[in-house]
Amino acid sequence: MITRWLRGGFWAVMDQGLFAASNFTLTVLLARWLTIEDYGAFTVAYAVFWFFGSFHTALLSEPMTVYGPGKFRDRLSVYMGILLYGSFGYGILSSLILLMLSLYFKLSGDSKVLSSALLGLALAAPFILFQWLMRRACYVFLKPQLAALAGAMYMAMTLVGIYVLNLVDGLSPTAAFGLMGFTSLATGSWLAMRLRVGRPSLKAEKLSREAISTHWEYGRWSAPTTALGTVSESSYYLLLPIWGGLAASAVFRALMNLVLPVLHAITALSMFLLPNLVQARGSNEFKRLMRLGLLLFLLGSGLYWIMLGVFHYPLVSWLYGGRYIEHANLLWLVGLIPLARAVLSVFGEAIRALERPDRVFLAQVLCAAVVLTVGLGLMVVWETVGAILAYLAAQATMAAALVWLWISRDKQESTGSPGIEEGGRDRS
Repeated sequence: MITRWLRGGFWAVMDQGLFAASNFTLTVLLARWLTIEDYGAFTVAYAVFWFFGSFHTALLSEPMTVYGPGKFRDRLSVYMGILLYGSFGYGILSSLILLMLSLYFKLSGDSKVLSSALLGLALAAPFILFQWLMRRACYVFLKPQLAALAGAMYMAMTLVGIYVLNLVDGLSPTAAFGLMGFTSLATGSWLAMRLRVGRPSLKAEKLSREAISTHWEYGRWSAPTTALGTVSESSYYLLLPIWGGLAASAVFRALMNLVLPVLHAITALSMFLLPNLVQARGSNEFKRLMRLGLLLFLLGSGLYWIMLGVFHYPLVSWLYGGRYIEHANLLWLVGLIPLARAVLSVFGEAIRALERPDRVFLAQVLCAAVVLTVGLGLMVVWETVGAILAYLAAQATMAAALVWLWISRDKQESTGSPGIEEGGRDRS
């Protein structure tokens, strides 16, 4: 069991690592080559996109990882085709809203550079969401190696593209989003072909209704949970410009870039962990998988935190060509974020595997409350430093809430009281 999990986990980390390395390289080079205002516009626009992406994840990708290897296992190809139509429909709707936001900033004259960035993002959004769905589908099919290969393709195209754009003096937030959209379309299409995603026929009408009903039943809790989480994380980038301008968001993003590798690794292993937990429900393997995941996540995060703290100055100086070095010492604080994320990821996926997204929603409400109260106050007083403290406090709060919910479940089971039961039903 451990060998199989580690093998799949290796490919999951490779997948997330390659895509993360591509986006990490892209954001670092943008921070080096763009003006601080342009980089701030890219950061704010992408934060807006994550809000739309959160609903896509909650209504399509996340339920797919729960029901794909379970309820729809015998009809997986056609089921995936149905979700593909849903993904493009949602992507087009998101693009229209982003276009209206772009037009607003252009006509108001508040920020022409932000208007241009939103325009590029609007054109790329459906293809980025399409790639997200296809990558997640690899874990449903238990083929994370395909996602890793797609990650290698994405990385190669992204690095070549960003180099060419800079070489011809065509680099801008708009061009960067265009590059992301093109590479996402190419890699997502390749994955769809390799996974043999089927095209739903008229005979699949019953399956379509069943899929919509099932996803809505799950998504009505998952969507607000994910939306709250995205609003909580995006709020730092969106609110910081009020007090510190676009430059404050640029500094915050530049520091957060340095913890993205380990956060992406945790995300990758979590995506692989969830379908395995679903299949292990009701057995002793369920808790063994939880313990293994927690050990790996905490150990890796702890080592990474020490590395960031010790080498904070040379890392920032080297990556950003001498920019942002006055903020390098803040990496001691930023490096604590993955430790909290490690705990909330394992316990969050365990509760999701039991089909209880409502419990995760409760934890996310607490997290959002911290962001919008204590976090907002910290940002007003200390700007970028306050945003880091707020982020850390919110993540730690959600982690503690999920652990408490899980411990309460175990106590309720041992005493025979109503609690969380496998399959999403309350024990009676």
